[in-house]
Amino acid sequence: MFAKAWVWLLCIFLSACTKAPTLIVIHTTQSWMAYSDPTTTWVRVDRKNGKYVAQNLDAESREIPDEQVTAFLAALDARTEGSISFSNLGITQTWLDQNAEPAFDEYFNGRTSCIAPSQRELFIGRFRNASAIGKAVGAYFESYWTDDFPWTHVEIYERARGRVILLESSQLHAFMIPWTIIENGRGRLSFNANISRTLNAFLAENAVLKQRIAGTDFRRRLSESLYKQMCPAWRKLDRNPGSWRQYGEYLRWYPPNPGCEPRYVFDPCYLPGKDYSKAAQSGLNVSPTAEPTLSMGHGCCPK
Repeated sequence: MFAKAWVWLLCIFLSACTKAPTLIVIHTTQSWMAYSDPTTTWVRVDRKNGKYVAQNLDAESREIPDEQVTAFLAALDARTEGSISFSNLGITQTWLDQNAEPAFDEYFNGRTSCIAPSQRELFIGRFRNASAIGKAVGAYFESYWTDDFPWTHVEIYERARGRVILLESSQLHAFMIPWTIIENGRGRLSFNANISRTLNAFLAENAVLKQRIAGTDFRRRLSESLYKQMCPAWRKLDRNPGSWRQYGEYLRWYPPNPGCEPRYVFDPCYLPGKDYSKAAQSGLNVSPTAEPTLSMGHGCCPK
C-alpha cells in the first residue's frame, strides 16, 4: 500500500514538471481517538485525452468537467474579508426562508408530534431571522470537540502559469473552514465555503471527509445551535411544563408522550450547558425514562 503510494507521488512530481493543464492532488484523513486506525483517501485530478479525470489510489476513475476545475481555482483566488460571514457561507434571506421548515423537520425528525404548534412557529420564525441565525452561526463555529481528528491537504499545480498552491485544514466544523492557503511562501486564511463545495466535486462518494467538506450536516448543526439559544422561550411554550424537573443538580426531561425522547442523551433545552459540563465530567448518563447510570463515553451527546 505504502509502496504504491510512493510510486504514485513520484508520478505526480514528474508530471508536474511537464507542460500540461492543472494538476490537483488531494489527501484526506480522519482518526477517532484510540477507537480505530486513521482512514485515508488519495485523489489525483489530471487531464487525460482532453478531459479531466479524478483517480483514486485504488485506480477508480471519474470524469471531471472542466467547469468544476475552473470553479475550484476561482474559489481559491477569491479574497474574502474578515472571518465567518453569511456571504462566505452562501446564506441569504431567501435561503433562510426556504430552509426554515425543512430544518425544523430535519432536526426534530421523529418527534414533531410532541412539539406544540407555538414551539414550531418559534423555531421557524427564529430560523428566518438573520440576527438569530447570525448568533447561531457564531456559536456553532466557536464550538469544539476532542474525539475527532480530520485533516485535508491539497496540492494544486497550475502548470500553465507556473503556480503551486497548498491548501490545508484540520478544522472540525462543516466545510472545514477556515482553510489555510499557501502560495510563494505566504499563507492566508479563507472562510470561503465555495472552496469546500468545489473541492467536494473531486471526491468519490466513499471518500474520507467528503460529507464534512461538502457541509452536508451544516443545516442540522445550525438548527442545533439555534435551538440551544431559544431554550428559555421554548420551555415557556412546552405542552407539559412539569415534564422537566430538578433531579439533584441536573435537569431531566420526562417526555409528555411516548416516542418524544430527545435525539441525543442530553437535550440541550432540558439540561443547561453549565450542568451538562458537570454531567459529562462525572460520567453521568441522563436518560429521559431511566435512572442515571454511568456511561463509558459521551460521543453521542451534543457538543
